[in-house]
Amino acid sequence: MLPAVFPPSKSSARRAGSLFFSLAAGLVFCVLTKLMAAPPDYLVDDFDSEGKLPSSTVTSIEQTPDGYLWIGTYNGLARFDGARFVTFDPVNTPALTQTRVQGLYLDANGTLWINTIRGGLTSYRDGRFHLEWPDQPQFDLHTTLVSSSNSQVTFVTQFGEVLRKSLDGTNGAWTTVAPGAGLRPIFQCVDARGTLWFLMRNGHILRFTNGGFAPLPEDGGLGGRHIYTLEADDHGEVWAGAQNEIAHWDGQQFVEMTPTNDTAEIRPILLFPTRSGALWVLDGSRLRKMEGRKWVAEARQWQGLLGSAAQRAMGFHEDREGGLWYNHYGNGLFHITPDGEYQRLTTQNGLPGDRVGAWFQSSDGGIWMGVDHGGVARLRIRHFHVIGPAQGLPARTALSISGSTNGTVWIGTAGGGLCRWENGHLTRYPVGYSASADFVFPLRRARMAGRG
Repeated sequence: MLPAVFPPSKSSARRAGSLFFSLAAGLVFCVLTKLMAAPPDYLVDDFDSEGKLPSSTVTSIEQTPDGYLWIGTYNGLARFDGARFVTFDPVNTPALTQTRVQGLYLDANGTLWINTIRGGLTSYRDGRFHLEWPDQPQFDLHTTLVSSSNSQVTFVTQFGEVLRKSLDGTNGAWTTVAPGAGLRPIFQCVDARGTLWFLMRNGHILRFTNGGFAPLPEDGGLGGRHIYTLEADDHGEVWAGAQNEIAHWDGQQFVEMTPTNDTAEIRPILLFPTRSGALWVLDGSRLRKMEGRKWVAEARQWQGLLGSAAQRAMGFHEDREGGLWYNHYGNGLFHITPDGEYQRLTTQNGLPGDRVGAWFQSSDGGIWMGVDHGGVARLRIRHFHVIGPAQGLPARTALSISGSTNGTVWIGTAGGGLCRWENGHLTRYPVGYSASADFVFPLRRARMAGRG
């Protein structure tokens, strides 16, 4: 039977801040609570190998324009339609030469690119797989898509080689450029002009532009400082995190932008620019937010949590609502809401594991994660919180409900008397000596003179 809904008046909705539902069938009592002042509470749906996922270790997640979700695992590539998985591997898909998928990427044309364990690349478009780049002699090679357009894709290998292919319809050959003998620069970002920025192992900056590698003279003004990271913001502007300095590239050199409202030394090992223009900075074990040249917020619960493991992070991500996510291999998933509320999600919150190697937001807004030995999981905001027998309600049927301005909820039950729900605890008040007296039908909050 469908529930009967009794919406409060606009004034009472503003006062109580909650909307109450009573089930005519009397099975449960639910509260839909506004979550504006606290981090969201999530339901976790997890899918592992028992649900026909080819492996419980998930490395990457991507979505193609047709709506399918693609999941890279240690034992093949899976396509998910919301109900079932279809697996692709070397047995049924020869263009996939290895079972272990390292990464999944979507280019500007909607083509899915699959990087496998030997560094090979396979593309998928219009229902067909095609081997694009062959396997290499080494194992465990990551080849990453760093930029794409309608006419070209650019990948970087973990050894710093730049791979480019024309997409002009002529099946153009790949061009490869190596950074130089003995050099293995670490790719950092690509700017608005298409320049690729790298950090060499000796801490200096190397750039790839006009088809070749070249060191940045004096590291653009950061010479002598240890450079931890380079990041490009939403406009393709480059930011640098260096010893005791945060700087912005103005096209000619790095200009210092270190906040001035705290003179303590900083170690900005990771930077994450947001679409709003703010910059989150992982400063040692502190996570802080800067706007202009001021620190404006800090996730204090974060401090000291990761310690030396902080740099084992898998990645920062910004969701469509402006929230910040940080997935970590060993410490679960961290979330900072747009209004600054912080939360950490682990197995204690229902995650299938704490080694979260992949994060993805699907087109419907869902948050997905890939977990080592935990499969793939989806987060959904819990809109309804159930108060029933498991929470101590003495009867399964709730006949009447009334809410107060302080958040207390009074519940009239069928046979269990009157109950008060306050701060997550239920208190029962019998209202008579006979069973029939414990059926409480109408409830109404009395108004007292001088009180709301």
